[in-house]
Amino acid sequence: MAGTLIASPLLTACRGRSPSPPVILVSIDTLRADHVGCYGYGRPTTPNVDLFRRDAILFRQTIAQAPSTLPSHASMLTSLIPPHHTASVANNRALPADVLSLPTLLKRHGYATASFNGGVQLHAVWGLDQGFETYESVRPQKTASDSLSDPRDRLAHTLDMARAWIERHRAGPFFLFLHAYEVHHPYTPDAEHLAPFRGDYAGRLPDHISVDLLREINAHKTAIDDKDRQHIVDAYDGEIHSMDAAFGKFVELLKQTGLYDPSLIVFTSDHGEEFGEHGSMGRHAHTLFDELLRVPLLIKLPASRLGGTTDEAQAQGIDLAPTVLGVLGLAVPGQFEGRDLLDPGTARRDEALSTRDVLDPNTSMSVRTAEWKLYDGRLFHLSSDARERLNVAGDNLEVARTLRGRLKAILAGRSIPSKRAAAPDEELQERLRSLGYVQ
Repeated sequence: MAGTLIASPLLTACRGRSPSPPVILVSIDTLRADHVGCYGYGRPTTPNVDLFRRDAILFRQTIAQAPSTLPSHASMLTSLIPPHHTASVANNRALPADVLSLPTLLKRHGYATASFNGGVQLHAVWGLDQGFETYESVRPQKTASDSLSDPRDRLAHTLDMARAWIERHRAGPFFLFLHAYEVHHPYTPDAEHLAPFRGDYAGRLPDHISVDLLREINAHKTAIDDKDRQHIVDAYDGEIHSMDAAFGKFVELLKQTGLYDPSLIVFTSDHGEEFGEHGSMGRHAHTLFDELLRVPLLIKLPASRLGGTTDEAQAQGIDLAPTVLGVLGLAVPGQFEGRDLLDPGTARRDEALSTRDVLDPNTSMSVRTAEWKLYDGRLFHLSSDARERLNVAGDNLEVARTLRGRLKAILAGRSIPSKRAAAPDEELQERLRSLGYVQ
């Protein structure tokens, strides 16, 4: 049974035993924490991730800084909230060149750096390639419909892209960032991965759920019932199952090459997905409710130290970079806003700020503690209302006032860097349109 992580001399003593270990960050786009087995999901979506969890620390409540890909990943890599790193698809802004990032810092300390990713909101035009010596994004294939899946979005394809690089750099310290859109809509799992979840569904929806179909459902042009809704979730779970199979093979590859034991491996996601909790199906980026902000975070230390333990305190995406640096024994820059999750001597920030990627991000923000969330003037008591249905701001004026003050203090805590315009080409713009990110 997993234990609870407690700040202790043991943790401090075990840090830094492995000089310059390989660092691997795996981010699965659009993966909800509550659809992962080791987070309590009752369906067999992630048997391989669940096995990996035995070697890793599980962070029970990890909050993303944004419900969309670019700003959330930029926060992971820079330890800055979106208003402070300013990377934004809605505003055509790339990550500024004067912002420190995790790959830049690791490169300065002799690490080879590479990313193999799904592109689109991680395309180099958005500036997340800084610090990476190799940065390769999937080039989409044309399909019969732009709303159908691209086989290159699967994690297995990302791993194929990375395999030769790993072999070339296995002898020295490296930082490898892997990302895949496999779990992102459209949901088009192969039959073998859908089978464990599909059941005896006999409704009129196809087994492959396209972006066009989800748009029609959310526009109320196509009516669905509870069985149809469950079928859409089944397809999403099938995509997770497919991703999990590829992740299992990746872990085996690392073990066969002798890289698994010495490596620091982080498994996470940038945001979740809504399935009717607040009125939409198969959609994200449109709200700041927990179905979009709660993500998995598993950290495997070198030699699997503290494997199987659990941290119940609230963590967030901006904590990832300082935690990696802390494990490596490297200084955390003062520019970083996150905290080292494994340093018992560093107090964590109680509040997590998240924001939507819109023209004016100040118009849609949330600040969340383990007990409360203030979101666009509404206050939710998470301890008694986990589904965020009841606005209790009127009955808790002091709590709301305190959280508004904390939100303002967080926003004022850093100066905004120089903004950097992005210029996505027509191919990228079309891909963004096909996935519903721009009109």
